[in-house]
Amino acid sequence: MFFVFSNKIYAKWLQNYIWSTDERNYIHQSEMKGDEEESKKAAPDTNGKELAAEIRKQVERQVNVAERLAKFTPVMEFLEENMDSLQELLAATEDGEESEGEIPHFAVPGTTKTKSVYMADRLAELVTEFSKVRNVSQRNIFEAAVIEYLRKYGYRDAVNSLLR
Repeated sequence: MFFVFSNKIYAKWLQNYIWSTDERNYIHQSEMKGDEEESKKAAPDTNGKELAAEIRKQVERQVNVAERLAKFTPVMEFLEENMDSLQELLAATEDGEESEGEIPHFAVPGTTKTKSVYMADRLAELVTEFSKVRNVSQRNIFEAAVIEYLRKYGYRDAVNSLLR
């Protein structure tokens, strides 16, 4: 597991280290080869127990955050797997609210075939009235409705390949 510590912790930890131009790295004061100039530049020794306690607190905070975030891992994976579908749904919702009643028209290839549909008389009246008011054929209303229904309930790929 990777932990990120604050700058204060790093600063306290590095106080016991000195840059060595020969080694091109930081070296602990105890490993210095008696070079007095570099040891004079070194920061005073800090209390190791305080530093360990602060590091322990920081690690505990990081673990707590990681545990809380782990609860959301399945949700994030689901969102990532279904991102395309979710974006389409959100776009369709936004379009539907602001479309001002535009009826989609689809150019469906193939020959026409008669289908009889039985429905409640009040629903049939609504379709007839809607057709007259919007100057749209009932065939276009039902084609659009069936295409949208099939897309919504599992036949998106089949409908899209049909309309290509």
